[in-house]
Amino acid sequence: MTFCHQKFKHCFVACCASALGQSTTADQEAIVARFPVELQKGAADEGVPKTSNEVFSVLLGLGLSANPGLVISTGTSFIGVTQFLKAHRPHADRMMILTKHPTNHCMRIQDVADDKISVMNPEEYDFSSMTWPDFEATQPTILLL
Repeated sequence: MTFCHQKFKHCFVACCASALGQSTTADQEAIVARFPVELQKGAADEGVPKTSNEVFSVLLGLGLSANPGLVISTGTSFIGVTQFLKAHRPHADRMMILTKHPTNHCMRIQDVADDKISVMNPEEYDFSSMTWPDFEATQPTILLL
């Protein structure tokens, strides 16, 4: 998996670049330029899609997905999302995580183990791991590519 450190507020764009095997700020800027409406080019929140429709449009346009979807758990335990990931380990590289806590954020899944999940967190400068309770605390939604 290619690591891509995000440009300011470009976590989703960095995850897309990573999925394309790209890793530079220029790669992220090219994606934003290609999808100026969906990724709010020139706005204060440049690089941030406002809705799932914009997320899906970018994924489809980049050829990262033919049928994107979301796996959402509405319960407080988020065991459904965790169990979904454990049951679909072989496909983890075709998923991204959208978090709500402590902030809205996007990460790519590197590996799913019994006791933890490893991610490419574009806000960091390296791959990292989270225990399942720490992962669940992020209030995750899984984005299927």
